[in-house]
Amino acid sequence: MKSDEQTLPSPFDNWSPDIESIPRLSEGDRTETISTSDARAALATRAELRTHFLNVPFPIVLFFAFVTVVLTHTPIYQVFFVNHGISIALSPLPADTVQRPGTLEFMNIRTAADFESWFEFSLLPEIFPAKGGNNSALENATIGRIGSYNQVVGAVEISVLNAPKAKCPSDGQLASHYGACYNFESNFEITDGDLHTRNTRRQPWYTLYLPLQEPSPYTKYKFWQEHGSTGGYYINLGTRQIDIKITTYNGELDMFTYLRFALDFQAGGAIEPKYSVNSVPANPYAESAISLLPDVLVALLGLRLVVRRLVQLAARMKARTAWVMGADAIEWLSVAALIVYYVAWLRLFQRCFASDFEDQVDALRTFYDRVYALPAADQPEAMASSPQPSVSDFMDGFAPALGFLYIMSILTCLQLAVNVMAALHFHPTMSILSNTIIASVKRLGTFLFLFLLVVMALATSGALLFGTKLEAFASLGAAMITCINMIFNGYEYDNIRDINPLAVVWYWLSQSTITLVLVNIMLAVIISAHEDIVHVDHGKRSFVQEMLYVLCDVLRTDCVCKGRHVLRLQERLAIDNGVRVWTAGDIAQAIGISDAQGARWVRTLKQFASVHTAPKADATDDAATSSMDEMAYRRRLEDRIKFMDAKLEVLVEYIQLHNQQRMLQNV
Repeated sequence: MKSDEQTLPSPFDNWSPDIESIPRLSEGDRTETISTSDARAALATRAELRTHFLNVPFPIVLFFAFVTVVLTHTPIYQVFFVNHGISIALSPLPADTVQRPGTLEFMNIRTAADFESWFEFSLLPEIFPAKGGNNSALENATIGRIGSYNQVVGAVEISVLNAPKAKCPSDGQLASHYGACYNFESNFEITDGDLHTRNTRRQPWYTLYLPLQEPSPYTKYKFWQEHGSTGGYYINLGTRQIDIKITTYNGELDMFTYLRFALDFQAGGAIEPKYSVNSVPANPYAESAISLLPDVLVALLGLRLVVRRLVQLAARMKARTAWVMGADAIEWLSVAALIVYYVAWLRLFQRCFASDFEDQVDALRTFYDRVYALPAADQPEAMASSPQPSVSDFMDGFAPALGFLYIMSILTCLQLAVNVMAALHFHPTMSILSNTIIASVKRLGTFLFLFLLVVMALATSGALLFGTKLEAFASLGAAMITCINMIFNGYEYDNIRDINPLAVVWYWLSQSTITLVLVNIMLAVIISAHEDIVHVDHGKRSFVQEMLYVLCDVLRTDCVCKGRHVLRLQERLAIDNGVRVWTAGDIAQAIGISDAQGARWVRTLKQFASVHTAPKADATDDAATSSMDEMAYRRRLEDRIKFMDAKLEVLVEYIQLHNQQRMLQNV
C-alpha cells in the first residue's frame, strides 16, 4: 500500500503557470511588497525629482560665478577708495571732512562768483600744487595729482556754453523793456566741428585746456577768463552750462577715473550743481590669469543653459506641444541678460583696455611737450591742432558705457536670482517665496490701479501746494515719488511744515489714506496669500531628505552603471495589468538582480512613492481616486479567492482519486 501511495502524483507539482503567478498570501506576510500603481508613481516621481535636483546646482553655481565676475570687472571696494579720495579732495560732503575755512564746496555753488572762487581756490591748488603761491618745486611725477595718488591724464577741460540770442515768447509792453532773450531749448553738441574748429571757436562753446605741462595755469586761466569776458564768451546772461572734465589714473590701484563737474543754469536763474565720478580697473585680468576663470565658468554654464533650452524646444516642437512655458521664459531671459551684460563689458573693455587709448594719451603728452617747448608767441597757433578734443570725446563715452555696465550687472544679478528661485520652484518648501509673490501679484492686480489713483490725486494736490517752493513737488512725477517715499518714512513733515498753511491737513490726509488704509490692505493681501501657500498639504515633505533620496539613487545606479535595471523595471510595469503586488523576489527576477538587491529596490520605490503627491483639483477627483482604489482592492481579493478555490479543487480531486484506488484494492 505504501508503494501504491507513492505512485500518486502530488497535486502541487502540476499547478498551471496562471495559478503560480497569483501572489501568495503567506509570502506577502513575510516580505516587503509594493503594488504596480505605487511602483509606477514611484518611478515617475523618481524621474521628476532627479530632473529637478540634478539641475539645481547649475543655476546656483551660475549665480555665484556671475557675482564673482561682477566684482572682478568692477571691484567695488577699490572703486570706493578712489572715488572717496577724489571726492574728499574736490567735492567733499559734510560727512567726509570738516569744513575747511575759506573754502567753498562745489555742491554749495549758487552763483557764478561762487564757481570762480571754487575753481581758483579749491580745484586748481589741488591739481597744480607746484604752481601755487609759494612756487615750491615738486617732482614731475607728482604734479597734477588729486588726493595724492590720482594723477590727471591729458588736461583739465573747462567749457562754457553760451546760448545765442533768440526772440522772446511775448511781444507785450513788458517784453519790449525786458531786453534780449536766449535760446534755452536747442541742443548744442560740443563734438560739432573738426579739431581746428573746436580748438579755436568761441561760440557757443568756449573751452580751456590746462595740461600738466602748463607752466602758469593760474595766469592762463585768468587770461582766458578776461579775454572771454571782454568778447562775451565767458559767463554772462546767456550761459546755460559750465562743464569741467578730468580723467585720472591711480597707479596704486590701477584704476581709471572720469570726473565731471557740471553747473546747469536754469531759465529761472538758479544754478544746479552736478557731480559724478566713475572708476574702472585699467585691466582686471592683468594681475593673474585666475581672474579669467569666473568668466570661463559663466560662459560654460550659459552655453549649457542654451543647449538645454534648445534640446527641450526641439523635443516640444516634435511633440507639437507649447514651445515656451513659464520656467522656460525665465531661463531664456537669463541667457539674454548674460549676453547683453557681456556685450556691455566688451564695449567698455575695448574702449579702455583693448583700444589705442594709451597711445592717444602718449601722443597727447608728446604734443604738449612739443608745444610748450616753443616760444610763448607761437604756442596759441600750435594749440589749434591739439588732439585734446579727440581724447576728451573718447573719455566722454566712458561714463555712459560704465553706467550701462552697472545697470546690466544689477539686472542680470537679479535675473539669475530669479532663475535660481525658478529652479527650486518644484519643491513646495522652497517655493514659498515665489508662490507668495505670484499669488500676491494676482490678487493685487486691480488694487494697484486704485492705489496709484489715490497716490496721483495726493501727488497732484501736493504739487499745487508745495511745488512752487520745493523741488520734491516741482513736477507730478517728482511729487508721486515723494508720496511713495512717505510710505517708507523717506520724507519728513518738517520739509513742508512752513511752506503752506494747509501742509498739516495734507500730511494727515496722505498718511491716513496711504499708510493706514492702502498699505495695510496690501499687507493683509500678502499675508493672506502667504498663509494659503504655507497651509497647502505639503508640510511633511523635506527638501533635504528628498535630495538625499536622489543622491543615493544616483550613486547606486548611474555611478555603478546600473541604469538598465530601471529600464527593465519600467518595461515590466508597463505590461502589467495594474493590480499586481510585487515582492522583492518578483522585482529581482524581473530585472535580473539578487533578492537582496530586489529588497533594496522595493525600499527605494517606497521612498519615492511616499514623496509622490497626486494633484487634487476638487472633491470629484478625490472621489474618483478613492473609487479606483476600492475597485483595485476588490479585484485583488477576488484573485486571492480564485487562488484558494483552485487549490481546494485540486485537493478534492486528489482525495477522490485516492479513495477510488483504495476501493479497487479492497475489491
